[in-house]
Amino acid sequence: MTLRKFEFDCMLVDPAPLTAERMAAIKSDPNAIKTLSITVECKKCHDKIQAYASLERSVKTERQGKIWYANLPETFACHFGGTTIDLSSLKRNMYAPLGNVAQIDPRMASTPLYELSTLNNIRTEFLQLLNSAPSPYQAKAGRQTVTGRRRMRVAPAGMRLAVS
Repeated sequence: MTLRKFEFDCMLVDPAPLTAERMAAIKSDPNAIKTLSITVECKKCHDKIQAYASLERSVKTERQGKIWYANLPETFACHFGGTTIDLSSLKRNMYAPLGNVAQIDPRMASTPLYELSTLNNIRTEFLQLLNSAPSPYQAKAGRQTVTGRRRMRVAPAGMRLAVS
């Protein structure tokens, strides 16, 4: 029997920075994650540290005891002394899942950028705006356009739009 020695190299690649352009792209995706939070806790003494990453810092969230990811200490050590965890990866990379639509680790709480009810409200307000005042750019009567799964009848100036 021959034993072989295997080596396993592992490295951490830092994600692209959270630039203004990337934040604008994330905000344009209605299914994007806008906030992440995580709690690291000692199982023995229940000492814990809570962190969050978001598109924008939140004074309200920080008043609840959560720390902005970039301000995390390098390590977490409980008061009991039984748990020490390296937080340097979180400190550098916690913002990486922002903008993702895929399911992330269930131990990390996330908030979508737009709630479904908010999207429905925006849609309703948009339709009300379209119906509120005639536009000089409205198409000829009787012409139909297809938007998604809905048919929208384009009305002449002075008439209401009907969505079916």
